[in-house]
Formats: sequence, C-alpha cells, structure tokens
Amino acid sequence: MWSFMVFFVALIVWPDSSRGQEYLTTVDTWSFFKVQASGQMTNANVKATCEAAGMRYPCHTSGRHDCPGWWVSGCIAYDDGGVSCRETHYYLSVNLCGTTDYRQCQPLDDTFAYIPGWRSDDSAFGVDYQTHTHGLHGADYNNMYALCADMDECSSAPCRNGATCQDGVNSFTCQCAPGFNGSLCETDIDECSSAPCQNGATCQDGVNGFTCQCAPGFTGTLCETGQEYLTTVDTWSFFKVQASGQMTSANVKATCEAAGMRYPCFWSGGHGCTDSLYWASGCITYDDVRVSCGTHWVLSAKLCGNTNYMYCQPLDDTFVYCPSCWSNDHVSAWGVDYDTHTSTLHGADYSNMYALCADVDDCASSPCTHGTCTDAVGSYTCSCENGWEGADCNQNTDDCASNPCWFGGTCVDGFRDFSCVCPKGFAGKKCEIALFSGQCYQFSPDALSQPEAQHACSTHSGRLADVKDAHQHIFLTDGMTTTTGASNWLGMKLEYSLKNSDGSANQGPLQLYTAQPPAHCDLCVLLNSSNSFQAEPTSCTEQHNYVCQSDVESCGANVCQNGGNCTSCFGGSITFCDCPDGFGGKSCDINIDECASNPCQNGGTCLDDVNSYSCSCLSGHTGNNCESDVDWCSLVTCPFDWTCQDYVTHFTCLAPFVPMKETHLCSSASCPEGMYCKEDGASFSCWAN
Repeated sequence: MWSFMVFFVALIVWPDSSRGQEYLTTVDTWSFFKVQASGQMTNANVKATCEAAGMRYPCHTSGRHDCPGWWVSGCIAYDDGGVSCRETHYYLSVNLCGTTDYRQCQPLDDTFAYIPGWRSDDSAFGVDYQTHTHGLHGADYNNMYALCADMDECSSAPCRNGATCQDGVNSFTCQCAPGFNGSLCETDIDECSSAPCQNGATCQDGVNGFTCQCAPGFTGTLCETGQEYLTTVDTWSFFKVQASGQMTSANVKATCEAAGMRYPCFWSGGHGCTDSLYWASGCITYDDVRVSCGTHWVLSAKLCGNTNYMYCQPLDDTFVYCPSCWSNDHVSAWGVDYDTHTSTLHGADYSNMYALCADVDDCASSPCTHGTCTDAVGSYTCSCENGWEGADCNQNTDDCASNPCWFGGTCVDGFRDFSCVCPKGFAGKKCEIALFSGQCYQFSPDALSQPEAQHACSTHSGRLADVKDAHQHIFLTDGMTTTTGASNWLGMKLEYSLKNSDGSANQGPLQLYTAQPPAHCDLCVLLNSSNSFQAEPTSCTEQHNYVCQSDVESCGANVCQNGGNCTSCFGGSITFCDCPDGFGGKSCDINIDECASNPCQNGGTCLDDVNSYSCSCLSGHTGNNCESDVDWCSLVTCPFDWTCQDYVTHFTCLAPFVPMKETHLCSSASCPEGMYCKEDGASFSCWAN
C-alpha cells in the first residue's frame, strides 16, 4: 500500500511555496492559514497547496469526538472543544469573528476546505463573505484560498530560560531573555569570556552579568582599585593602599576605611605595646610575636627576614597611623622611604603615597567545610569540592533537584549520586526500562544517528523498537512524552515499502506522514515530537533519541526471594520480580509492614505478619481493629437488685440505694475469669488483669 502511495505522490507537480499566506487563528495546537491557490479549488489542489507551503490540511470537520463524516486520515485532527461535529469554518469563525455563522466572517472570505466524498468532481467546500453564502463548489472557482494548518510548534514550550516562543510555518523562533542565546535559548552567555576582571581576579559568570572575586589587596567592581597585599600577621592581612592627598593620620584612616579595611597604628596594641603616643583604641590589635612593638618592624621581619624596615622594598612609601609620634606634629602619619633608606617621614610633608591598612583574614577560621577558602577584603569565598554546595560548602548537593527519575520513580539523594525507587514494571538507573505486553523497552536520553542507535541497542542484547500494533504505538508515544519529550528513532525503514528492523514487511497500523515527497527511498523512521509523534521517514544520519526493545525471558533461580517470580530482558542485565502478596522490594526481600498504616484503634498494639496483621486490644475494646467497646454489662450478672455500670475499661456493680450494714467483700465469684475485684464500700468493681 505504501509503495503505491509514494509512487503516486512523486508524480504531483508541487506548486510554488512562495505564494501569499495569511495567518487566521489557532485552534488546539494548530495554527490555521489561508494560502493563495492556483487553479481549480478541488480537494487535490487544496491538499497540494497546503503541502507546497510546508503545511498540513484540515478537513471539513475536526476528526475528533466521533466525527468521522467529511474527514479522512490524511487530514489533521484537532480538539473542537467538545462541540459536536461542526465544520472547520464554524470553529474558525468563533475565534475570528465571535460568531458561529461563518458566512458573516470576513477573514474566511473565498476560503475552501478539503471535504472528501462530497462531490463527484472533487470540489472543496467554500465560503463567500460578499454574498454571505457557503457550500461553494470548488470545481466552479479558481485561484481562491486553501484552508491550511501548521502545528503550533510553541505548544510544547521548546524555548528555555524564560524565552518567548514565536511560531512560524513548520518552525519556531525563540526570543531569548537577556543573558542567553542559542536556537532554544539554552546557552547561558559567558560574560566572563572577555576577561573583564583585573589584577588577577577570578570572574564568576552569572545570568546576564558577572562578579569579580578580587585577589587580596584589590577592590572595585572589576578589582581595579590599586591595592597591594603585603603579608599576614596573626589573623590580619596587611595591605599598602594608594592614598590621595597629604599623608596625615586622618587621611590614612579615611583611605583604609574607604577600601573596606581597618587601620593599624604605629604600635601593635598587644603585649605592652599600647602607649597612647603610638596606639589608639580605634586601631587594630594584633600579636606581634614578640618581634617588636612597631608595625613596620613586624612587617619587615615577615616580608624581608629582618627588622631593618628602611631596607625592605615592599614597605617603600608606606605611612602608618600614629596618634602623637611627634610633640610638635599631631597630624602626620609615620612613613618610610626605601630609596633613601630613611624613616620617621612626616606625613604632612608628603602626598599621594600609600596607607598601611589591615583586613581580618576571614579564612583563618577555616569556614569552608568541604572547599578551598579565598580571602577578600571584608569577606571570603569558598570553592566547593564536587558534591558540595552552599556559601560554606557545607550542604550536600541535591542530586534529585533535577527530578532525574522517570515514570513516577522516587528519587533518593546520595553523595554525588542518586538512586531511583521505580514503580512496579519499571527498572534502570532512571526507571527508563519499562515492561509492556511481554516486551522490555528502554528509553534512551542520548541522541544518535539511526545506525548508531541500532548498534547501541545490540550491545545490550536488544534492537530498535518496531511498532506493530496501535496499543504499542500509544505506549511508546506516552513513554517519549514522559521521558525526554523528544523525537525517537524506531527500528523500521522505508525502502519503497515499510519494513521492520528484521527486514520483514510492516503489517501494523502505522501511518507515515511526510509534508514533501521523499527524494529517495532509503529512509529511517522516527516518531516526530513536533508532529504529535506521528511516524515520519527522514535521513538516517540525523541525531535523535531512541527506544531499544528486548524479549522478556525467565531468569535463573534464587534471584527473587520469598517465592517471587523472576523475568529478565536485555541479555539478563535487567530483572523484574513479581512478588507474592505481603512482600515487596526489587528482590521481594521486604516483608511489607501492614502495621505501617496504624490500623489498630483505641490504643491497640499492631502485630505485623506476612500479608496480614493482628491487633492486641486494651481492656474494654474488641474487634479486628479494636474498634468496638466491650459491653461488660451484657456479659456479666451483678447480684440481684444491683445496678451494673459500664466504664469501658471496667464495670461496677452498685448496691441498691438502701443502708447496708456491711461492706461487700470481694471473692473469686465476684468477677469473671481474667478480672480482679476492687471493693468500693457496699459496691464493687471488676478490672481486667
């Protein structure tokens, strides 16, 4: 049948696809157009006009909701909203003009729809707005408009990362949000590619932006501010920071604070080095390791190996805050000149030199639990080890965040890994292997050419899936929608006729769709996600997902425990256990806890068994689930003329309301077996042991 159809279509002269098109409206997932035709408005010409424009063609009716009249399988089928078997023009008119009388809807003027079997001359069904008539015989009209339809490619929301989808004819385009590009806006633009961060900083890409993690001693958005890291003493990192203006103590303080740092004094402030001439409470305090009280001495010992700071080049032109280093100068900072090997420079006599500043080493406390700490001015950053995240790398990365398990599997997070607890009838790392009608199917997320996919299946003792009945087609379509949502290769090929993967002729119900006649007849077949997973022939070299198929076989003994029935597929690499009632788990190794639902009421204790449970009831309750109160007074007899009162956990026999000279004495006959007696004046009560 198919070989005849292909030969016939190849004889059609296809019209010019560049003729005028006008978008009308969208119904269900189909965009409807009126397309300029050339020649008689017959069904064949309407069909040819639509296909030449790269579109499908609707019939006179929708093809859904049991509306087989005026419709054939070559036409599109769309959801008509449950309205019973009305014309396609009818639904379009409701959308376009707000009326069901499509004769009064101007956009539908001179449009003709495919209507099979209506007239012997193959007329399409037309509408004329000017005369407000319908039912025009297409064979009597020329060069009008064909009603065509194109799948709304945006209905599956293919554009990612907040992009806007714009539907086209047999295509779509994505308008990307700022910071993304690619045909689906799937690529986060790397704003770090231009290396914007300066002075050895690390660039961290973001969405439509970036941040610079500055090397110690630098600040600014791009780490452009001039600072130089000197050394670390105690928990303080020391810097020389470019100042502007006179090198007074006030300017040194202001320069450090503007850089987000603290400022040291001429003395350290520790171990007796707190003379008010050389240290003030606003300055930092650090451990000078008994080298010296003086800050320049301590830094020189760290930087240059000795305390002769005038000969320590990194300290050249640095000035330190000094409250009152000179009796006649209370404003100057105290400075050093390496070039002249002099010190005690009065800051008021110098300008635009360097302030000595300090920032606490935020990495000193080892805040990064599972990562490497990088100190910054007033902050730190952690570079986390694989599998960890969070500001301090103390959170195990949630490997289940991407919902990796398919077909309703439950994801269990691990360390740098995950596992899936699959529903019955599913198996695999991601529950990607499914049992259906005596066969195993594996849905692969990898995109390969058809020969590569066939080889991948064969390495696991399987084959590419064939479609041989309608139920199997529905199952595969549902599986592809649930997993990747992408097109998938089948094992079948089009070689003048449709053949299964084993070379036999395909006798199944599969209808192949092709918008254009094939250029050659050596094509592979896929279920096309952009066309409602209809079967479509295409080049075997295209890259698509695929589905492997394997026969189900019995497997070896002792795979399934507790009497479970074992089956396997894909060369025994996958096993399924059909567990007896009361057992579960991959190997039927788990005795299902029937007590998990807390079936016992009124404080009863549940005792689990195999596929059952029992309840041990508290005194006063009975029933399978301890749901009923014991009616004590119907089970016992109090002395004559006494009154029985039921209190659930016990009962009381009340003496008549008359004076009694003696109290009741409990005896073995007072209470039923298994209960004990308690005296209460002239009355008594019975309690369960």
